[in-house]
Amino acid sequence: MVNFSSPMVKLIGITNNGKNILKSAISVCRGTKVTDDNYTRLIKAIVNNDEGSVIEHISTTWELQKVSAIALSQLSRHRISSLTVASRKYTVSNTSSAPVSAKTTTSDEIIAKAIEQSYETYKSLIELGEKKQVARSVLPSTDCRDMIFTINLRSLRNLIGQRIPAHAHSDIRQIAFRFLDEMSKIEWIKPIFEDLHNSTGKPLVLTLKTLSTAPRDGSSFIAKITKGNTIICRWNHTFGSFTTSQSSSCIPARIKPAKIKGWYGLPTKG
Repeated sequence: MVNFSSPMVKLIGITNNGKNILKSAISVCRGTKVTDDNYTRLIKAIVNNDEGSVIEHISTTWELQKVSAIALSQLSRHRISSLTVASRKYTVSNTSSAPVSAKTTTSDEIIAKAIEQSYETYKSLIELGEKKQVARSVLPSTDCRDMIFTINLRSLRNLIGQRIPAHAHSDIRQIAFRFLDEMSKIEWIKPIFEDLHNSTGKPLVLTLKTLSTAPRDGSSFIAKITKGNTIICRWNHTFGSFTTSQSSSCIPARIKPAKIKGWYGLPTKG
């Protein structure tokens, strides 16, 4: 039986004395003294003006678990990063694990059966004494593995910005959301990613209309987006579209579902 699960993301390392390093970089870039009082304003200005070399000096290292081959291939496309991945040349695949994105409302049985057949073939090859690096050729793209991932803040911003929109694959979106969550917990780093939380500058609250599991896991759901007590529109995650009974002009042009404040935490069920 296939065990569907979500990736796990843990921040395990960050540049020592990072805030002071950023202060020094801002000071050199802008020719101004940086204090705790003006740091937030200046670092936001650096980000808004795309003076990204300043934040390149801060490196983060992550432990990722249960990363599908699909997400791994997409992470590797962000080239200014370092990856050390559990190699199937040396390690045996967990033949019961698959990302939750492979679990759908219409094709569960077909997908699960295909995954199970691939893993059964893989196990048979291992039991016959075939080398792991040969047996791995039959593993499905849902095969999950662990990895260590290192990336600087400029590249991490780029990764998150590209991988949280609705058109991105669910596996990599889940990881990007978790990167963003972790970065937002660190006070001196939070301003660097603030614009990715709310691209409109207008606080919006996402309230879920119907929900089977958290929205980041790729499951289908319909959400209503509210501002105060007023429903602005409804977001259909399955079809990736807005629907509204009001004029379409009520939807701010720059709103993107993945960048609505409240989307990143666990929303309140409506």
